[in-house]
Amino acid sequence: MIIKTDKPTAVFLLEADRDYLIARLINFAGAAFASRSGYFSQQALEKYLKAFSVQEAQEYLKTHDLLELAKHCSKFHKDLSNKKFIENLKIFNAFIDLGRYGGEASHDPYSKKTKNVETASIILWQASNIKILDLLVFTIRSKLDFERIRFDDSLKSIQKKNKKSYFVKTWKLPIKLRDILIIENNYFN
Repeated sequence: MIIKTDKPTAVFLLEADRDYLIARLINFAGAAFASRSGYFSQQALEKYLKAFSVQEAQEYLKTHDLLELAKHCSKFHKDLSNKKFIENLKIFNAFIDLGRYGGEASHDPYSKKTKNVETASIILWQASNIKILDLLVFTIRSKLDFERIRFDDSLKSIQKKNKKSYFVKTWKLPIKLRDILIIENNYFN
């Protein structure tokens, strides 16, 4: 279902940036937290795609499915239907339910059921996932026109240590917010 909206792109973008930064922070916390990193990665990508759709047509698709969102957004930019882009999105699409509900997920693409063993919530988070997330985020965000949508590019403000940025001026953890963004990041450093 397509939702028409008069809300600004920033409504989704601000939340997407938060989820992206949280996914990166949790990723560095260790394997025990991988499902949470996967969940916030999926959430960030969903919101970035919705932000792009709102920027282009003041509409978004009411779904959590990244592949459906990419197909919808590809009407506005062909890069979002690129085979490699779609393959990478599939990694994070698995976390729609798994990241939220773990073993109680209604859809678990990694579960195995045999006569003797049944597995659930087997999260296959790899160290390379964060790099793939960075690439996907960079690809989608590169289509956003911050001047046109009249919104601060939060990630750029973090990179530049802009003290006027809401993210920068309200950060309280001892690890620097800029470090969370740029550590092992080939796109935002």
